[in-house]
Amino acid sequence: MQHAFWVLNLGVAAVEKESEGVDEEAWAAEFGEGENEPPKPPAAEQDASGLSPLDYIKILHRTLDHPTFRALPDHQQRLYLQLIRHCQGEGKSRIRVTLAEMARWVDRAPNNVAATRKHLIDHKLLRVTVKPDRFQKAQYEVVILRPELESRLTPTEMAHRLDQFTASDLLVLEQQIRTMDPDDREDLRQQIRQHFVAFRASGYELPQADEEKVFRYMAYLKLTGRARIKQQFPQWTSY
Repeated sequence: MQHAFWVLNLGVAAVEKESEGVDEEAWAAEFGEGENEPPKPPAAEQDASGLSPLDYIKILHRTLDHPTFRALPDHQQRLYLQLIRHCQGEGKSRIRVTLAEMARWVDRAPNNVAATRKHLIDHKLLRVTVKPDRFQKAQYEVVILRPELESRLTPTEMAHRLDQFTASDLLVLEQQIRTMDPDDREDLRQQIRQHFVAFRASGYELPQADEEKVFRYMAYLKLTGRARIKQQFPQWTSY
């Protein structure tokens, strides 16, 4: 694998118009909803996202430059951008939409868009927050890619760095990780996870164990002062 910067830091066939009722019935079947199930009360809608137009533009710029986004196939990029446009772009934190509507956004056949939507869910870029049924649309949370964290090391090099830690070093690091803000800890894990997805999609074979080592190494950089790192590992000339 070439040494590279590791950065944690989108005319097709015409779509036939289909009714949203049929679309929702198909979704209900996918999620195991019974055909004769009575209507449910509408789920509470999320508050407005509070994003300003400038915040939305920043999200778009960050998304377009993000390695996870750039590793996605073109059709997944198109749908992901449209979801951001109709969600965060309209000041919403979540969005209700049918498969037929998504198909119209990207001008693709609904069955193709269904597969694309599934890939975005698998890549943890889209979450189903309310399951659909025959009487209401599905509700989604569009997961925004986080700001980038940088390291000049490859994942293999970071895993090797962690192997240099003594048992005492690892114990201190474990204590530091446990005291992290839970949201910050989960954000870092999500960034590492997304970048490993992007690396594997690019054809790199990475051991699953390296993902946890990279998480711990990046947590170490995040939680430890640069002066202390240099004192502890003077042989390190890059991070």
